[in-house]
This record gives sequence, C-alpha cells and structure tokens, in this order.
Amino acid sequence: MESTLNQRTQELDILEDTKLFQYRIEDIKSRMKSWESMQNDYIKLCQDKNLAPDTTGLEVSNSVKNIMLNILQEFDLEQPGDGSIEEYSSYITRQNFRIRNLLLLFGQFGSHLEWSSASYNQAIVPNFFDLRKQSGKIVNYDRWESFLIADMENELTKLYDLNSNWSLILASSGMAAYAIIHNFITRHLSGDDKIIIPVPFYHEAEALLSVVFNLKI
Repeated sequence: MESTLNQRTQELDILEDTKLFQYRIEDIKSRMKSWESMQNDYIKLCQDKNLAPDTTGLEVSNSVKNIMLNILQEFDLEQPGDGSIEEYSSYITRQNFRIRNLLLLFGQFGSHLEWSSASYNQAIVPNFFDLRKQSGKIVNYDRWESFLIADMENELTKLYDLNSNWSLILASSGMAAYAIIHNFITRHLSGDDKIIIPVPFYHEAEALLSVVFNLKI
C-alpha cells in the first residue's frame, strides 16, 4: 500500500514538474521569436535608411541563438526515466540547469546590440536596436518605463495569476525596490498599521525599515 502511495505521489510530482518546464520553455521560445522579429525590423530599417548595422553584434546574436537551439533540443530529447527517485532528481537538476543557461543566454541574445537611448542623434551608425524606442516620447532608459520591463511584469502577473486587486512591480536593483517600499510606507500607512515581512529578510532592508517612525514590524 505504501509503495502504491509513493508511486502516485511521484507521478503527481512528475506531472507538476512537466507543466512547469513546459511553461518556462514556451516562454523562452516566445521571447526568442520576439527578439528575432525585432532583429529583422532593425535590419530592414538599416537597409531603408542606408545605415550601417552592427554586423558583428548580429553575428554574435545568431551564435547565441544557435547555442540556445541546441540546448532546447537537449531539453526536449531527454525524458524522465522509470528509475529511482535519485535518478529523477538528477534529471530535474539537469533540466533546471538547461533553463538557467537558456535564460542567461537570452539576456545576451539581443541586449548587447543596444547602445544608447534613441534620444541621441543618429548618424551613419545607428545607436539603437529596439525600434519601439524610436517612436516613444519619453527618455528610453532600461530603468525608466522600459518596454521589456513592462513585458516581464505582464508575464509574471499571468504566472502568479494575480487579479485586478494586485499590482506587480519589477525594480532595477535592491535599492530601487526598497525605495518603492519606503515611499509606500511613508505615504500610505499610518502609525497603527503593521508590516509582515518574510523570513529570511535582507538585513540591510530590515535595518532601514526598523528606524521608520511609528512602524511596527
């Protein structure tokens, strides 16, 4: 009886792992297609405007893409066996390593082509990559109303299944994240309100919060 229960539990775990892997891989593939589309738009604009594209950057980007495709192929080919829990744990570890490296490579897929804000004058050599920034009226810095940050916030909102009562904000650094929390506390909370913090909690942020007037943690 115990053996049957363990088998059912392991089958449920495998099903949950499969769903999670499928979501993460499909997300990576979708983002790859988005970068490919952006690259094609970038090349077309350079051709239309008689600008010199960053050919070296494009070669590097294509090389990174080929490495990612090889890792994706390895990911799809390897399937969990019918062996022990130890063997399955090893399989999960390898798949997580592949996803981690795919995410790291994705960060290099197109971002290394980006030079500066589109607010700078363009000459013979384009100082931009993301064409969406060319039509924006704001200063296009990664830390200020970035399209990519907004896309990631939307994806994470869907992943965590957040409804309209919740908002998800990505910050560019730990200090920026703390500034958001501190501003909310000082503007919207009263002295009788309490804040519940997770454990473990970053000690510097806790030290800063602990000296806020009338704040109970």
